[in-house]
Amino acid sequence: MAIIRAITVHVPEHVSSQDNVRELTDRVKSIIERCRNLLRKHSLECWGFRASFPSLKSIEHIDLHEIAVSLKEFSSECGVITAGLHLDEISSVKHYELLIKFLEASDKLYGSVLVSDVRHLDWYVECLEKHSNKSDLFTRLAVIFPSRVLTPYFPASTSYSGLWGISIALRYVDLIKKVVTGVQGYSELIEYIKKVFELCKGLEAEVGARCFGLDLSLSPWMDESVGEVVELLSQVNIPEPGSGWAVFKLNQLINQLALDAKVDIVGFNEVMLPIAEDNLLKKRVLEGKLRISDIAHLVMFCVSGVDMAAVYVGDEERREKLRKLLYDVYALSLVKRRSIGVRLIPTTVKPGGVISIEKFGDIPVADV
Repeated sequence: MAIIRAITVHVPEHVSSQDNVRELTDRVKSIIERCRNLLRKHSLECWGFRASFPSLKSIEHIDLHEIAVSLKEFSSECGVITAGLHLDEISSVKHYELLIKFLEASDKLYGSVLVSDVRHLDWYVECLEKHSNKSDLFTRLAVIFPSRVLTPYFPASTSYSGLWGISIALRYVDLIKKVVTGVQGYSELIEYIKKVFELCKGLEAEVGARCFGLDLSLSPWMDESVGEVVELLSQVNIPEPGSGWAVFKLNQLINQLALDAKVDIVGFNEVMLPIAEDNLLKKRVLEGKLRISDIAHLVMFCVSGVDMAAVYVGDEERREKLRKLLYDVYALSLVKRRSIGVRLIPTTVKPGGVISIEKFGDIPVADV
């Protein structure tokens, strides 16, 4: 059964004082309460609520500690996970270190770094090595390039300054699978998307926060496997030849859905293949068939990034290979002229082994 993956409230200003925190908290709690009422009215189910904040332009003129403490308080009071530790300008590995430090304040806090130079990727890999014992934290940290994108998806989600808004992501693999296999008609899928968009517009009317739109990205959650849909289309195991064609066809379907349903869209609107969130992808990694470089290759066919891959950072040769792979992905973002995100989970467990993170269960470690 398809459900709403997340309703994200985009908060237009950052937490900066106790009065400010109280005001923003009350507004977000009010919006969420209206959301729950409209969900019941439309007979829709939502997996969770989120709040995102504008990115921080310069780390030199802000107190990250104060912001992290305020965001932790806000997150606890509103009952949401919060993406608010976003850095747009960094000039050394120390800035990554600061971000990691303050993400430790709460497991409800998410953040990202905007990569404007490949040197930033060198620092990212350095931090992966240095903090390889903090696998869970790195599920809440992404690097984004070459530009930010408005999306409900975490950790990348940010907000426009001065404008309250709502965006929505879906868990609808089952509906797509039924259309691909001919079990269900295309019109039923369109009606579901229209219904969710109607909810978004209803929120806009009731709470005065703009309906930015839906991110129709096809994203998995364990047995709701996007990898399985790709393999159904390609008739081969990921990442064998034909997988790229299947990803391309699914992206065409996503784009056509937006047109036929006549809904506003935001974000990536592409196939997502986060390894730690897709049981079939986990299986292919354990079989030794799927590597991080294979996912990077599929970015050419409009996968939105290299996401939630556990990677061994215990030797210099593999770290260097990983660094060069990230350079390739950075180049792909420039060629595609699309925003791409990377979220890697560092570990000292070698490829073929398994790590465990409470929220995601067992995650196989992929080779580069």
